[in-house]
Amino acid sequence: MHAHHFPLGLPDLAAVTGDARWPSLVVAADGSGAEIRRGPELFRRVGRNCFDAATRIVEMDRAGVDRQVISPVPVMLTDWAPAVRASGAKLN
Repeated sequence: MHAHHFPLGLPDLAAVTGDARWPSLVVAADGSGAEIRRGPELFRRVGRNCFDAATRIVEMDRAGVDRQVISPVPVMLTDWAPAVRASGAKLN
């Protein structure tokens, strides 16, 4: 079974770089879900299972699923970004 994941704690690179194409995750105040944003624009609303492993495991157990193949949410695949920015590395 295939599912998507957006990790918590990634920096808001749109705010850092000024490039609104970078995705970020804004978790609801009550933790029930989140919004994936590209800069200030809403890309998609997601449930807690997209960023919280414990929630995902409870849902998998309920559905009788033993294993999942986890992939990043496709908007995170920033193949348009320069390699230095995409990796977070700094060149000297």
